[in-house]
Amino acid sequence: MAWRRSPGHAPPDPVGWTTIANDRRVLREGLEQNAHARMPDARLTERARALLREVPLIDGHNDLPWEMRKRVRYDLSRLDIRLAQPALQTDIARLRAGGLGAQFWSSTCRRTCPGRVRSP
Repeated sequence: MAWRRSPGHAPPDPVGWTTIANDRRVLREGLEQNAHARMPDARLTERARALLREVPLIDGHNDLPWEMRKRVRYDLSRLDIRLAQPALQTDIARLRAGGLGAQFWSSTCRRTCPGRVRSP
């Protein structure tokens, strides 16, 4: 069933986007109010973790592929992110601790990139 815009009526909210947006606003305001504190309020931290369980954070930028190329020429056996990697942005323990739900990478190639496949 398609939703039609009518004056004075809001669209249905089947996935709870309004609640999610409100929770994020409340979290942001709480964090701003507690910015002077050395440690975050435990209630805000738990609420943020609950929100991340509900709505996974998807990271679309991470330098791991570049670091894999630069450090080990893509030899995955030489750089194990299951182990702590303090010199990198990424290791599994930190991804889990930060509540990351998914990671993706994309790449681009200049027109002059060697080995570039040409479109028909």
